[in-house]
Amino acid sequence: MGSMQPDVTWPFTNGTCPHDVLAIVQRTVADGSHPALMVVHDDEQDWLLADGLHNPNADGASIVCHLDPMPLSLL
Repeated sequence: MGSMQPDVTWPFTNGTCPHDVLAIVQRTVADGSHPALMVVHDDEQDWLLADGLHNPNADGASIVCHLDPMPLSLL
């Protein structure tokens, strides 16, 4: 696993996500009920977004979706 040191720089140009970027997103983040308080970009180039409160590994707790339509206020 990569470093746990935070990197606060936005990795995409023009402040937007590319259309083809997928992420594993906790449903509470995807539906807007909680902000993404934990964002991981791992060594395999996967993106993971969680609310930092609920278990993202529980059955049905996370989904795969595009980052592109996600409001930047959630990221």
